[in-house]
Amino acid sequence: MDERPSAFDGAGQPLERKDSRAVKIAPGEILCFMCVRNESLRLPYALSYYRRLGITEFFIVENNSTDDTLHCLLAQPDVHVWHASGSFRNSRCGTDWIELLLRAYGVNHWCLIVDADELLCYPGSETRRLQALCADLDRAGNKAFFTILLDMYSDKPIKDTHYQPGEDFVNVCPFFDRQVYHYKTDDFFGHNEHPSYFGGLRQRVFGGSEPGKDEKHFYCVNKIPLIKYDRSFVLSANLHWTNCRELGEETGCLLHFKYFSLFVNSAGKEAARGEHWNGAIQYAQYERILKKNPELVLFSEKHSVRFRDSRQLIELKIMRETEEPVKLPLSNGTNGNSGLQEQPVKTDASSGARLQRPPLSMQQVRNLIRSHKKDTGHPHLTGSALLKVGRLEDAAEAFRRSIELDPEFSWSHHSLGEVLALQQKWGEAMAAFRRAIELNPHFARSHTSVAELLMREGKTEQAVVEYRTALQLQPDLPNVAKNLARALVELAQNHVEEAKQWYREAHRLNPDDADIYRDAVSLRPVDPDLCVQLADALVARHQPAKAIFFYQLVLMTRPDDSWVLIQLAKALKMEQELDQALTCCRRAILLNPDQSAYYRLLAELLSEKGDMHEATLMLERAVKLEPTSSELLKRLGDLLAQQGRIDEASVTYQRAIELGYKNY
Repeated sequence: MDERPSAFDGAGQPLERKDSRAVKIAPGEILCFMCVRNESLRLPYALSYYRRLGITEFFIVENNSTDDTLHCLLAQPDVHVWHASGSFRNSRCGTDWIELLLRAYGVNHWCLIVDADELLCYPGSETRRLQALCADLDRAGNKAFFTILLDMYSDKPIKDTHYQPGEDFVNVCPFFDRQVYHYKTDDFFGHNEHPSYFGGLRQRVFGGSEPGKDEKHFYCVNKIPLIKYDRSFVLSANLHWTNCRELGEETGCLLHFKYFSLFVNSAGKEAARGEHWNGAIQYAQYERILKKNPELVLFSEKHSVRFRDSRQLIELKIMRETEEPVKLPLSNGTNGNSGLQEQPVKTDASSGARLQRPPLSMQQVRNLIRSHKKDTGHPHLTGSALLKVGRLEDAAEAFRRSIELDPEFSWSHHSLGEVLALQQKWGEAMAAFRRAIELNPHFARSHTSVAELLMREGKTEQAVVEYRTALQLQPDLPNVAKNLARALVELAQNHVEEAKQWYREAHRLNPDDADIYRDAVSLRPVDPDLCVQLADALVARHQPAKAIFFYQLVLMTRPDDSWVLIQLAKALKMEQELDQALTCCRRAILLNPDQSAYYRLLAELLSEKGDMHEATLMLERAVKLEPTSSELLKRLGDLLAQQGRIDEASVTYQRAIELGYKNY
């Protein structure tokens, strides 16, 4: 029997090996890790699901179960089991236990870390095994896979949602919320490796707020369950974040099956046990709501969608597939086994070269906390807590104590700068941010903070340098891109073209930012391409009135652009401004009479106005330009039939069928 993880868990208790099977791991094998308690109901199906995806070795920590979980695990031929008798909470919700196993068995392997109530879903997962997904991630140079936690539920009261072991989870709980999250941030308390998402079903149904925290931060729905593990990885509790930035364009979902009937009783038990995150405050909220409404149904006609397959989640933009060819990774000479990282290379921000990151500050935080941990907590954490509740003087003092413990800990210098800026001690804040940059020149937030203070002092050119540096370090910061654009506009007219580029980038990163639309209008000369991009985005978001303004702005500089005229006509049609839409459409046809789509739109407008005769003539012209279009012929047949021209309609329908129209 392999005895490698004979180490202690995060609470000082040993992990006790329970099975006697030899651990034989083939090179390139994908491993699955779980931490479970009282999961005998879900484990049979969860294990079979992951076997179908290609998992052949499971490493599972069992924590003081009172049901048949341990017996169930020991009966599995491909499961290796350890018992943890310590505190789930003190081991960072089991993450410390899993990390011991990862360090013993998972180095240089793709490792899947999930709970028994989570099923990994990714593009094509119905037929695409995990080996194919991980091979694609390897070819792209990625080391982790981002997912959204998607709560699944039934259309019955939770207490009546009965589940039998071995049954497909989706058969019992086939619904999810179309609004996956309610709040998104790109930098959640230093977690800036990827966006953070909060809310979803639990926000809609259970609500609630935690003392000292904003309600929108209550339910985190992002997780990193699949990683190419090496010892430099830092894992957060519950795997919501890691320090890895090599996340691919492709993303997935963890279908989350918490709400079977047993949840009604387990919510109260877990609230009393207090072993989950933050003293099980979420479970206390679940218990309160369930006591108020014992017949609670999660299904909603307004919010609920029935799960179909992975393609559906891509279409709903809940997860994303990659469409571009993968790029081969660049070798940096590091060894994943060693846990060592190459020293950072500093470059001049003005050169445009991408700056390499040193070991992330999250690693520093974790090491400091472990080395200085006392009953009162590390002063950096104390400062963060005090800052969140607005006790600025006390927070500043706590961060200064943290700096005394380790003068080279850049994050405490940065946090002190944030407090001083809130106190309007601008000079001291600038000094703190500058010191943070000296210690860690690769932290984008410090450069952004310096830029904001420089803008306040009217030092726009220096602020531009800091904004650019921040975006070189972390390109996916929409607010920084927008602020850089504003700073460039302030500098001089010769920077307007670059400003337009950054507005486009800010819009791409965050299309819902209304400031971008307002600011773009102030650019002179007006950028027609940017205005068209903004207008198209507004139409897609069902805001045609705003889109009309931008299309009209384009036509002031390009009055003979037939395509923009047609787009304007479509937006006017959405607003039921039919006469104006007709005018735009007729003008577009005069400018470009060979586009069948223009005549089709004109026919639709005329039909809505009740002019069926002219609408028919316009569709006939469209058919002449595109005689093999079965869809156009079907539309023409419909118009003829509405006018009682049955024989002509029949001939037209027959032609449509001959050309392949299948829905008639």
